[in-house]
Amino acid sequence: MCLPGHYTRMKLLIDADIPLSFLSSFRNYLAVEQVQIPVRLWAEEETADDTVISEFNRILQKDIEKSKDEIEHLGKRGRSDGFLGIFDQFRCSNVDYFKEKNPQDIWEDNVKKARNISKNKALKLLGSRSHVADAKAEMERILTSVLAKAQYFEQEPEDYDNLKKAYDIVLESLSNPTVRLESACYVRMVKMR
Repeated sequence: MCLPGHYTRMKLLIDADIPLSFLSSFRNYLAVEQVQIPVRLWAEEETADDTVISEFNRILQKDIEKSKDEIEHLGKRGRSDGFLGIFDQFRCSNVDYFKEKNPQDIWEDNVKKARNISKNKALKLLGSRSHVADAKAEMERILTSVLAKAQYFEQEPEDYDNLKKAYDIVLESLSNPTVRLESACYVRMVKMR
C-alpha cells in the first residue's frame, strides 16, 4: 500500500521570482489530499482496489495484540508462532522467512516497480480530482477584467504582461504537480479457511 502526496511545483514560481501568494489564490483548484494506492506484487486472484483499501483501513484500526488470529507481523524477529504458523513450519522467525522468500535484489526491484505504479495511478487519480481547467478559466477572467478596466478608463493595462506571465507559470505549476511517496507498507492478505 503506498500513500503518495500531491504537491504543486513551487520551484517554478520561485525561479521566476513570482510571489507564492499568486499560487495561494488557486490552490483550491488542485486535489492535494493523500491517496491510498494498492499495488499488487503478485496475486492469485483480482480484488477491487476499494476492497483492498477498505480491508487495510479496517485492520489499521484494530489492536494488534487482540488480533493475533488475523494479523501477522512479518518483520517480527521472535520465534513465536502466529496464525500463519511460520515458526512451526519453517523453524525461523517471520523476518528471516520473509528475507528468504524475498531476496534483497528482487525485493528492491519490486519496491521500485510498486513506487512507479503507485505514482502513475496517483497522478491519474489526482488529475481526475483536480480542477486545473477551472483555475485557468479564473485566470483568464481576471486577465480579461484587467483589460476591460483599462479600456473603460482609457488607460494602458497596468502590469498585464507581468500578470499574464505569472499566471502562466502558476498554471504550469498546477498542471504538472509533484507526487511524493509519503509512506509504503507491505501487506499480504490471505483468505482465512
